[in-house]
Amino acid sequence: MAETKAKTAWLVLSLVAAGAWSAGAQVAEVRRNSNLRVDPSMRQPPLRVVTPPERVEVPGLVFRNGYYRVKTERGEEGWLWARNLRVVKAGVAVGALVELSQATNLRPSPGTAEAPLEVLDQGTQLQLLEAEAKNGYYRVRTQDGSEGWVWGQNLVFGVKPRTERVQAEAFAPPVPQPEATAGEAPPVEVAKVPPATEKVLAPVETPAAEPEIRVSPTATASPLPPTPTQELVKEEPAVLPPHQVAAPPTRDRLKPGMILDASTAELAKGLLPPEIWQHYARGEYVSKIVHYPVGNPNWEKAFVEATKQNASRLTVDERGTVIDQETGKQPDYLYGLPFPHIDPADPQAGVKVVWNYYLATWYGGNAHLRTRMFMMNSKGVERDIGAEAWFMFYDGQAPKYRHPNPMNFQNQFLGVALSPLDMQGTATLFWRYRDPDVRDSQWAFVPALRRVRAVSPANRSDGYLGSDFCSDDGHFFDGKIQEFQWRLLEKREALRAVDPESLPPNSIKPRPGKGGGWDQLLDRSGYYGFENPNWKGVPWALPQGGLALRPMYLVEAVPRDKYYLYGRLVLWIDAETYAGAYNQKFNWKGEHILTYAVLAFPNHATPDGQETVPVSTQGWAVAENFKMKRASLGGTRLDAKSPYERRVPIDPSIFDAGALVRFGK
Repeated sequence: MAETKAKTAWLVLSLVAAGAWSAGAQVAEVRRNSNLRVDPSMRQPPLRVVTPPERVEVPGLVFRNGYYRVKTERGEEGWLWARNLRVVKAGVAVGALVELSQATNLRPSPGTAEAPLEVLDQGTQLQLLEAEAKNGYYRVRTQDGSEGWVWGQNLVFGVKPRTERVQAEAFAPPVPQPEATAGEAPPVEVAKVPPATEKVLAPVETPAAEPEIRVSPTATASPLPPTPTQELVKEEPAVLPPHQVAAPPTRDRLKPGMILDASTAELAKGLLPPEIWQHYARGEYVSKIVHYPVGNPNWEKAFVEATKQNASRLTVDERGTVIDQETGKQPDYLYGLPFPHIDPADPQAGVKVVWNYYLATWYGGNAHLRTRMFMMNSKGVERDIGAEAWFMFYDGQAPKYRHPNPMNFQNQFLGVALSPLDMQGTATLFWRYRDPDVRDSQWAFVPALRRVRAVSPANRSDGYLGSDFCSDDGHFFDGKIQEFQWRLLEKREALRAVDPESLPPNSIKPRPGKGGGWDQLLDRSGYYGFENPNWKGVPWALPQGGLALRPMYLVEAVPRDKYYLYGRLVLWIDAETYAGAYNQKFNWKGEHILTYAVLAFPNHATPDGQETVPVSTQGWAVAENFKMKRASLGGTRLDAKSPYERRVPIDPSIFDAGALVRFGK
């Protein structure tokens, strides 16, 4: 009886509060490009695209069929999809009724410092106990009397109270989810958290039902009809692509389509390096969870066949050099993964993983890049450097791309600064030899001195052009294997940075490069945090990037040279593709100093189907110095016409140390 009275009082209070909604101003911020519609449906063409960070009035917080009735800054009236809005000023009274747009954690305090009390299902109706948000959270009471805080971006205001019957159904045990109706997002199935898993979070954000409106960087909001730079996309309920729907369930409900940010960071704890996880916990990074299926590294047939042959043919000696098991000598040429089967109990497992990483990297072929490098502090860009680089690999190349190698090189590198003016013409040249007993040759040209100077190979750990990148970073790690001691620490699942548009493999088509190879970076720009005026996180973040759960090897490297800048490295390497993800660097006292994080470049088949090459629509490589609270960011083209190519023919004569001076002119 008392319980029935409590429910009745709860419902009456909600009805009374509904009459007070018009007393305050209601304002919402557009979070995603959204179609302004004549009515709360998709039956009629949109009026125009409303883009972030525009704010709209939401008079009376009228909510219908998943839409809010709004008034724009231009005075237009219409409807916007509620999930694309964030109510920043609700103007509601204590006791007002709100509803969850998706499954959300009920927390004991307005933040993520404490474990959630419980998971509330999508559609749950709640009473507001405080009219203003704290840290983005609202204090609420559930129908059964539980009190706590919920993330405000998951609340829908302006909903109508359900009848007692509907209320009872809402609080009944979970039942199979119904199909989504037109204009609504498919319900999110969320299992109740068992008592033993308090710290597990529920998904907090899923793809919006109102599909993304693709607007080019030069597009502006305009009435219909759409211009060539603005495409109004047919809206359909959000459905994950087939390869994502079929994905096996990931740990603790970490599912493709959800957004990892401050409100969901606990869900990824232990799946990222701690220093990277902190960025998500503080709201400095935001990424979409993407499914990257295991089972298709997408290598060419010749590479796969060579890998099979290597399994019974190759091993490593005490220095870590790859040798033939029968002859005990270094093979004349390396192609394919040298060690396709890694035994964690093998004391040489660590160095074998790193050799696999190298051959997988060299598989992509010679590179010619003209790029930009940004040196940053926590507020923005301090210096913007233009550079050109050539990488030539002698091992790991498909037969048609191999070169004569009379000097027994493993690889060569040339880097030249193009801008700013005080750095223009500064050049560095490296030679790496296959002979394990021969150290690298290294030269530098400084325009002010007009001289080419030999440089100690121990300097490969020093910052490049004053940045936090070093010569031993390369594409991820580029140290000479024999100059380190290796140990496999563990194999585990981990999240790594990916480009959502480049997955799954073969989802995009490589284009022929202007230099004769394949274009590795498709035309796209504006994907870094500092390029978005509305971005609130660190400037080197990748807001349009993704995270994928992958099997990883963690390998420790300790340099043999005591003059090396770092005393210990921990490399996080994909256990299937052998692409690097995180390179953690520690000083000789064991203190963590820096982490170098890179984006995955999955292999994609060329249009003729004869080759597969690593391609992405965005690039991201960040060397973050946690001691100095700064970062260096690379991965983008210098400009729209600049080369960013793999498997490109390179004239070996450009790696001539005596001719290095010509690049300073």
